[in-house]
Amino acid sequence: METISNETRAVRAASALDAHKRMLGESGPSGTDEDVIDLLTDLRHYCKAQGISFRSSVNMSEIHFNEEAKTR
Repeated sequence: METISNETRAVRAASALDAHKRMLGESGPSGTDEDVIDLLTDLRHYCKAQGISFRSSVNMSEIHFNEEAKTR
């Protein structure tokens, strides 16, 4: 299994934020609190529509984040 650095994870997240901003028709660099909040809000709507527990997903992401922060 390939080891992925936390820096790579952050770059992937930045790409997702950039793509989301483009879909909204906005320009300029991404990365503000508002950009993150907009994406998380849309993900919350997606989860509701798909029957996915957003709260459980957030909780599990916290566990993953803490583990990844220790090792990489």
